[in-house]
Amino acid sequence: MMRNLPAYRRRVPPLAAAVLVAAAVGCSSLPPPLPVIPSPHGNVGVGITVGRNYAPATAVVRSPATGEVELRQGWDTEMSPGVPAFLDPRLHGTRALSERLYLGGHLSWFTAGIALHHVPVRPLVLTLGTQTDGPLAYAAAQMPGVAWETRANLLFQPIVARRVQLLIGGGLSYGARRRSLVATAPVGMIGIDQVFPAEVRILRRELRADLLGGLALRLGENARVLLAVEPFFLLGQPGAPQSACLDCVPDLVLVSYSSSWGMAFTASFSGWN
Repeated sequence: MMRNLPAYRRRVPPLAAAVLVAAAVGCSSLPPPLPVIPSPHGNVGVGITVGRNYAPATAVVRSPATGEVELRQGWDTEMSPGVPAFLDPRLHGTRALSERLYLGGHLSWFTAGIALHHVPVRPLVLTLGTQTDGPLAYAAAQMPGVAWETRANLLFQPIVARRVQLLIGGGLSYGARRRSLVATAPVGMIGIDQVFPAEVRILRRELRADLLGGLALRLGENARVLLAVEPFFLLGQPGAPQSACLDCVPDLVLVSYSSSWGMAFTASFSGWN
């Protein structure tokens, strides 16, 4: 059963309000930042990545006041009237441990992760990594469970032009992923102090097949801009979803949830030294 916040809101200072906005639009599970390994002289890399998921989903919820209501959503998360969720940029870094082994990590408001990147032969990169909730995911209200995942990927990144690298890859991942759906009226509470639309928040264990296609554009010798699309497909039967609801009508229950595929669109800037 979903727990609910009270209908009223206290006034909050601007900084706290900004944090609440990030909390309201940031609960989705994006893949980790891409490991584009530079030429052998690169030792330390840093960068920033933003992204957004498109993953068609359907949920049926029920409450004593509304009966059963079906919610549908594609982009995650879409705030009314359609503001995209780009408010969770991920900072990431990579350190060369040897000529063929690199340690990477990333951190944002809602995700934190670590990975090992092995280069058996250039331009192939084998990645083993894990990620989980970031600091705000633990502090935000009405978040079900703990998100986490592990993944293994193989990335092929040949240089196809003087300043262009092609990115092609795939792999497997498993873990508990977050998803949220905007819960419009009559499921969402409506009041004079209402600031954010209601959200039905989902956490579900999934085994996925992950694909990757994209480009890395070199800016000089040490900087790159990455543009990528990462389709993913559900394998097998997922786990039972956990749920919670932010600012929904009382006693709202998740009856069913369905989502079997999607794709992540990401853009990154990184530099090496």
